Amino acid sequence: MLTNKQKECLKEFVGFKCEVCHKQESDLNRLNIHHINATYQGGNDNFRNLQVICEKCHRIYHYHEF
Repeated sequence: MLTNKQKECLKEFVGFKCEVCHKQESDLNRLNIHHINATYQGGNDNFRNLQVICEKCHRIYHYHEF
């Protein structure tokens, strides 16, 4: 499980932008850490398995619209 500090560092690393739609977010709570391979399917918290995405893109991913 990622710590809040790790999540903040990831968001800062990508410039506080969604890695899918590239929207800049001023409210950091609107950026989510998304597991590319879900943890329930064996995915882990390795940084290569994580994406920083906005709430809108996160909902789209979970409704399988990508």
